[in-house]
Amino acid sequence: MPSFNIFSSSKKEDPKNDAQKEEDAAAARAKALKDLEDDNSRLRLKNASLHYELMEARQENYHTVRQLREARRENYNAARRVDTTRALFNSTLGTLMTVDQQVEAAFDIEEIKRAVNNNADVKPVDKFIAVEWLKATQVERTGIRANLKQCIDALEKHLQKTK
Repeated sequence: MPSFNIFSSSKKEDPKNDAQKEEDAAAARAKALKDLEDDNSRLRLKNASLHYELMEARQENYHTVRQLREARRENYNAARRVDTTRALFNSTLGTLMTVDQQVEAAFDIEEIKRAVNNNADVKPVDKFIAVEWLKATQVERTGIRANLKQCIDALEKHLQKTK
């Protein structure tokens, strides 16, 4: 009885045909490999370009962060200088007010006039000279106090503006 093999090919294989198929397959593989190599080269170039852009962005970011830190430091120092200046202005204002009070107390003209007039040991001519001198001193005192008041007012206005 003849045996039938279902898996056997009924055709005869042609060696020329097989060689052609293998050459075609090898050519297809070579073309696919060449395409993959081209894609790989293109992707490497794109990767290098993106890497360069990333490095530029990092460098720019680094410089921006440094500038921001420097600006913050300058702002902090400026705020400290403003606080120091404000404290000096407040101190100066207090000093000017004290000087104004001292000028007022030191040149109490009416009290000095009474003391001169009530002093029996002073000659009338000397009393007259003393009173005239006191009038000039009173004018000077008024000018000094006006200048002090002007300085005090200017400082107070400046301090109000900078709050």
